[in-house]
Amino acid sequence: GQASGGEMRGGLASRAGGASGRASGSGADGASADEMGGEMGGGPGGVSASSAGGGADIGSDRAVLAASWSGAGRLARDRTVRRLILAQWLPSGFMAGAEGLVVSYAGQRGFAAGTYSLLLACGPSGMLLGDLIVGRLLRPALREALVVPLAVWLGLPLLGLAASPPAPVCALLLLASSTGFSYAIGLQRPFLDALPVDNQGQAFGLVSSGLMTLQGIGPVLVGTVAGLVGTGPAMALAGGATVVTAGWMGSWLLRR
Repeated sequence: GQASGGEMRGGLASRAGGASGRASGSGADGASADEMGGEMGGGPGGVSASSAGGGADIGSDRAVLAASWSGAGRLARDRTVRRLILAQWLPSGFMAGAEGLVVSYAGQRGFAAGTYSLLLACGPSGMLLGDLIVGRLLRPALREALVVPLAVWLGLPLLGLAASPPAPVCALLLLASSTGFSYAIGLQRPFLDALPVDNQGQAFGLVSSGLMTLQGIGPVLVGTVAGLVGTGPAMALAGGATVVTAGWMGSWLLRR
């Protein structure tokens, strides 16, 4: 399960990082983002290093932290921004939970040892395939129109795992499901358009932080469900939750 979670963390973190870079290139406040990154990533060690180099102004540090909280609150109060953030967080969290059970699922099904690596490879392979097709071959307007169908497709194939199909079918289901991660590409332009200019860098940082957090929480929650209902049904429930989330997204995205 840990290996599969690592694949998911790597893929989604790179997606979030790329989106953040595009936001910065589109006019985000790079200095503010760098300052907040130093504050949040450096922690006490960063303050000590700054003090050694010339003495940090604690009042200034607090002002940066206050500005960070204020900016996050401003984003959270905007209904459109809040919805678009959740639309990027929730499906990824559910799917990270399902991906974290792949090895356990294969073990419970009694698959051959070599099958484990095949199943684990389906996730990143599907993500790459989906990104290539949606990101390179489709026009921006079509990407945005396909956000909800792709989000449905992300969760739908996992429902088949509850039926205990043979290993080759499991691999195809996981591969097909992972192509649906490309739904997030169609959200990037609407998300950027909805953001205040002076909060763009912070907003993409918030999306990235939330994705990493949910990639840790998702496997814990779905793993707990697996202890109650079994691994296959738990993965199917995670897929079902993704489909429900896609339906919620459609209730407001399709009216835009």
